[in-house]
Amino acid sequence: MSLVVLDGPVCAVSFGPPRLLVEQGWDEQPLSWDSGHRPTRVRYIGLSVSNGHGNVADKMLSADELEPYLDHLRNLPFVRAANAEAPPDTQADGGLDAVVRLNTPKGVRRLYAEVKRTHLSYELANHVASQMGHSRWQPSILMTPYVAPRLGQYLEERGINYVDRVGNCFLSLGPDYLARVEGRRRPPRDLPRATLRAASYQVLFALLARPELANAPVRTLAENAGVGKTAAAEMVRRLESEGYLGRSSSGRQLLERERLLERWLTGYADVLRPSLSFGRFRIPEVDPAEVEARLEKALGYAKPWAWSGGAAAFRLTGHFRGEGSVLWISEPTSDLLRRLKALPAKDGPLTILRSKSTLMLEGAKPHTAHPLLVYAELLSRPSDRAAEAAEEVRAKYLKYLEPAK
Repeated sequence: MSLVVLDGPVCAVSFGPPRLLVEQGWDEQPLSWDSGHRPTRVRYIGLSVSNGHGNVADKMLSADELEPYLDHLRNLPFVRAANAEAPPDTQADGGLDAVVRLNTPKGVRRLYAEVKRTHLSYELANHVASQMGHSRWQPSILMTPYVAPRLGQYLEERGINYVDRVGNCFLSLGPDYLARVEGRRRPPRDLPRATLRAASYQVLFALLARPELANAPVRTLAENAGVGKTAAAEMVRRLESEGYLGRSSSGRQLLERERLLERWLTGYADVLRPSLSFGRFRIPEVDPAEVEARLEKALGYAKPWAWSGGAAAFRLTGHFRGEGSVLWISEPTSDLLRRLKALPAKDGPLTILRSKSTLMLEGAKPHTAHPLLVYAELLSRPSDRAAEAAEEVRAKYLKYLEPAK
């Protein structure tokens, strides 16, 4: 066992069995690593990576964009060299953006890389961990601009290798090598900023929920998204310019569905859900089943409404309910709150969201929200059981969004 401290607050590296991980605070001198072991530049230019809030989707990845990640991997003491190349055409499907090769004292290790340009939220981390865990491309590594400490721990617990642009990483190469670097902070100038508004994410939702809307008139798309024609038309033009919408002899088609789903998941958490929140509330009942029974009696069939999150997952899968209840309703009113004896509470077990279109309320079972909304809501919870329920919902109701095998 060898302990190595790199130029960060915490780093631990272990070599060979047993795989014991040792943590050490930043109280030693940085390790110097012979730069002669470093290769020059990465050997390729053309790679396709996914995008979050950014303006350009599926952009060709330059060598310089991969270098920060490769440099941090090269700084690990058991890595003598690191380079990357584009995957063969037969492997260039969803979830595989590059092939990384690490030269170690025990030979060359190959990792299949998934590259993200957006920041990693819990929603996206849940989604990515599930997809990478089930991918046939193993072993794999996630490359993303920044991984916060708790998210790093979350990924590590699920066996997901990762490295970010500031050097935080977790890397397990079988029984031979194990490394963790954590505690490096992202510069303030690198903090993510959303560039799409809520209406744009409503259009993305409509397209993901019903892909055939890609070829529908703008008016139809706008009605299903719950936005104006101008907002829908602008988003269509944007998606066409970014490569998410393509044209064929049969009309427009939705492309890169998996990439677009990741983009929407981040927007759901950061922009869309907050914009549609009516509030959190507490009612006399505490048990989720009693809360939901009271609400269903009060709501009846007067206004369109649907459950999301754990309440919907329980109705869709029969396995998970969770502690809180999330309700989508077209027109939440103060009269409803009075009948429920609901009081505003920041930590209340009942969350009410305003639905902007009937499509949001079109679930797989009566009074459940669209499975895409249920999936996103479950991913927003830092819970293993919620993540498992989300994966079950995805596998059963959202298979059409996965890339072709």
